[in-house]
Amino acid sequence: MMKAYNNKIIFLALIIFLFCKTENPTSESVLPTTPESHELYLKSLFLSGNLEADDSSKLGKLAKKQFYQNFKQRIKKHWEFYNKEIQEPFISWKNKNVAVAKSKTVLYPFSGPDFPNAYTLFPKANTYILIGLEAGGFDPQIENLDENKIANGLSILNSSLATISSRNYFMTNNMKNDISKSIFRGTASVFLSYFGYLKIKPYSIKNFVITNEGEIKYLTPEEISKKSSYKEGELSVEFDFIDPVDGSKKKLYFLSTNISNYGFKIYPGIKKFLNKFESFAVPIKAASYLLHYDSFTEMRDFLLSKAELFVMDDTGPRIKDLQATNNFDIKVFGRYTRPIGLWPEKVQPDLKKIHDEQKPEKINFLYGYGTADKQQHIMVVTRKSK
Repeated sequence: MMKAYNNKIIFLALIIFLFCKTENPTSESVLPTTPESHELYLKSLFLSGNLEADDSSKLGKLAKKQFYQNFKQRIKKHWEFYNKEIQEPFISWKNKNVAVAKSKTVLYPFSGPDFPNAYTLFPKANTYILIGLEAGGFDPQIENLDENKIANGLSILNSSLATISSRNYFMTNNMKNDISKSIFRGTASVFLSYFGYLKIKPYSIKNFVITNEGEIKYLTPEEISKKSSYKEGELSVEFDFIDPVDGSKKKLYFLSTNISNYGFKIYPGIKKFLNKFESFAVPIKAASYLLHYDSFTEMRDFLLSKAELFVMDDTGPRIKDLQATNNFDIKVFGRYTRPIGLWPEKVQPDLKKIHDEQKPEKINFLYGYGTADKQQHIMVVTRKSK
């Protein structure tokens, strides 16, 4: 009798053990910590100005230096402004007006390294695909640099982040110039800085290219050293990271590529890679109205066929293109009058008509260029249920 009782106890204990072990298979607790993953996490804190000075690591010792304390003070002001003027009101608006996307994949074309907007809009996604012309760059080897080079790299990083902190969009040419002259080559250091700001824990970084068959080909240091463009950081970069809210493992791809019609022709694997995903949640803003041009029709048509929803300004697909599909509901927010002075010909009477009909309230955050008379507007475009 006692033996049977003990067997039941053992059986119940085994069930409890297995249940506890598998209850949250993607939590941070099951992720093995390696010296490399811990170092990458420390770099994200260092580059965001959030690393505390200590003697337990090389970066911790560098954080004691005056040049780092100066950087820390400057970047803290950017984060504080961004939180108060953009992030907090944006989150409040998003929680009321943007439904949780069914798609777990975010596709953000013409994004540059603007990860915060993608993550803020769609925090439940598990894969983020950002696309820009900027070089992806490398895992920054901060510990191997002399202090003057580190200080200079931090100064350029701070300059790169200043624009998005005040405007909520990157200026492509400025970003390309900044990251090309920085010792922290490419967008990788910007992404790491954002991870530190968002309390995200990166644990892996890899460089890759997309083959003509649409497959990811990871690059070894030897392969990178044999091609001049690779050595300049002109390749794509992948991050694996831990979400700070639920502990789940997620992935970020930055595709350093051209997605014009010509780009799709010379890099046919890009569309094949994107077609592996069933649908997307799509943020678009400050995209230079590229999707309005005949030279970007392939990307525009791809988005219209695969997007579950857009959160966009007037630089996304044109209203007449959305309406021609008869597949989307369009809800507008803010005030729309006419584009800023660089693109006066991109005014959309159809969008103005929707604003006149829906009479939306003003919005109190920045999203994209805004209008010529300094108004702000944003749209939520949702695919109709079948």
